[in-house]
Amino acid sequence: MRLVVALGIALAGCSQQTLEAPPEPSTPELGEFTPVDGGDLAEEGQAGRDFRRMDIDQLSASIERVTGHAWTREVGGEDVDRFEELAPTLGVPDYIEVVSDPLSPSLLFQKFLDDAALDVCPRLVQDDLERSDGTRWLIRHVQPSDTAESPDMQRTLKDALLRFHGKAVADESQELAEWVFLMRSLNEVASQPQTRWESLCVALITHPDFYLY
Repeated sequence: MRLVVALGIALAGCSQQTLEAPPEPSTPELGEFTPVDGGDLAEEGQAGRDFRRMDIDQLSASIERVTGHAWTREVGGEDVDRFEELAPTLGVPDYIEVVSDPLSPSLLFQKFLDDAALDVCPRLVQDDLERSDGTRWLIRHVQPSDTAESPDMQRTLKDALLRFHGKAVADESQELAEWVFLMRSLNEVASQPQTRWESLCVALITHPDFYLY
């Protein structure tokens, strides 16, 4: 599983520029994509702004929105939010000793993001395997056992990029081609379809386009 996930993380590191959903199982509303006009972030001879990551509340809400699951652990019969538990470790301000929120994507942040993805993605995929095709959140337009060569795999990956990254990509774009390459690579190293889809989900969440802005 770690080998398979590594492929997704490797793809996520290629470029920061390339590369919703209610609790009830239902067809997700993908909506329309409207490009954001960022204005002139970088004029000639002037560097653009640094990327910032989501804060912990935003990250937790985003993960639950795209997967239908929160990153939790059971304590005394109750589910405890892991991001809330780890907030002091991640530098979330308590406004007593810590008054600013470090929004740089540190190695510690990325480690916990990996852990969260590895926890929620198997549950999302299991949900999809139990749903009919029209109500799946990730495995859309294809069957779980389909490979990257499926005629509808590009359509499926486009929906995934819109859901997880909020980006509408063209059929012939280099960005989409990279995700098709990832799925083709997963076909080579993972014999179980469930493992391939879990790894795709992990790659989508750990990609900078998910948590940076």
